[in-house]
Amino acid sequence: MTTMRPDAPHPLDPEAAVALFTAHAIPGAEHTDRATATHTRLISTADGPVRVDITPDDAGDA
Repeated sequence: MTTMRPDAPHPLDPEAAVALFTAHAIPGAEHTDRATATHTRLISTADGPVRVDITPDDAGDA
């Protein structure tokens, strides 16, 4: 697993991010588990589909 923290001008509100993921998920292609605050989707790569899990936090820049 790789953890990435994009630069952001301010801390992220995890609840708002999960709500956004849930509202805009593509049925059958993406899933948001609100209990664990994890959004999962498949992305296409040259080697085939890769599962990506996104779990927002409010850590700011680490």
